[in-house]
Amino acid sequence: MPSGREGPEGGDGPRPRRHRGPAPSANGRDFPVRVGSGPRQTAEAGPPIGRPLPLGDRGISELRRLRILYVSEDTTVHDLRFLRKIVDSGHQAWFLRTADAGLTNPSLDPAEGAHLVPWPSGVGAAREPRDMTRLVPAFKEILRRVRPDVVHAGPVPTTGYLVALSGFHPLLLMSWGSDLLMDRGEEWLRATSLSLKSSDLLLCDNGVVRAKAQEIISYPTERIVVLPWGVDLDRFAPGPDTLRLRDRPGWRGGFLILSTRSWEPVY
Repeated sequence: MPSGREGPEGGDGPRPRRHRGPAPSANGRDFPVRVGSGPRQTAEAGPPIGRPLPLGDRGISELRRLRILYVSEDTTVHDLRFLRKIVDSGHQAWFLRTADAGLTNPSLDPAEGAHLVPWPSGVGAAREPRDMTRLVPAFKEILRRVRPDVVHAGPVPTTGYLVALSGFHPLLLMSWGSDLLMDRGEEWLRATSLSLKSSDLLLCDNGVVRAKAQEIISYPTERIVVLPWGVDLDRFAPGPDTLRLRDRPGWRGGFLILSTRSWEPVY
């Protein structure tokens, strides 16, 4: 497992100095971040939507050394890209996968400088909302070990639900699109609703997902960041036209759209 500036249990490295004043957000608004050595555990699922976030404040220099626990179901190329960006931005990253629950030696180093977090023994893998409830005690133990400043979690009704049940804040909730757009029944909807209500910020990749989140609950627009995930332009760039689609009758001058997803209504 690659090593970062501190070990996966927190290490003895110096913590950055604290500064007064709000930290600027990506969209130009002030987004304060809580100062503290560990999670703020509460009995409630989270702060009511629309109230000021009880997060304290940090200066911009401290934002470069946030301790971020990134929670996902498994490892995809999207997870790896987010982790690399977190590490490249100077933050410390820990990666927790619910698919690893029950494994004593999870494999795969997620990204250079990020730590793969093992689960305590005796828990099993989880991929559905009903499975997340039994992971809460083990997850709280991980929170005590890692002492994150922020938890970044998604999909919404699974790993986001797990963090919501734990009562940790601040929670950066990330939708994967289909987790909000697909209708999977009442159990998934209840988990989604609680996760959204418990989150401090919502990250999604397009306006359709944002609108769906605001349909499920009254989520403030100012606490939603729309960030298109995009593609790796070093790997996917215009090349020779081998299909010659525009040479077909009626296609010349047309606007072509390429979709790599399954042909389902949600896409």
